[in-house]
Amino acid sequence: MVIVLYTCCHQPLRKLTKKEIAKLGGGAMAAVWGGDPGGMTLELSLEMNKRLQALLEDTLLKNITLKENLDTLGEEISRLKAERSDPTDSK
Repeated sequence: MVIVLYTCCHQPLRKLTKKEIAKLGGGAMAAVWGGDPGGMTLELSLEMNKRLQALLEDTLLKNITLKENLDTLGEEISRLKAERSDPTDSK
């Protein structure tokens, strides 16, 4: 994983690797990637968990909606193909 830092004008400043990020220390990412574990507090962990759970729920809802839309689209394609092959049997 590579993280790109951007300036205020959206120009790439430089890329950081996981190791470089961990060396920054004190943050959640550093704690996750082997940096200073003092950066990961219970409050920070709970906040990250809460945000990740919300993101997961939102992603699952969107995926369910997309699957339903694909199913509907497939049914519509099948109906149109059947209608095209037999125009006298249209609804």
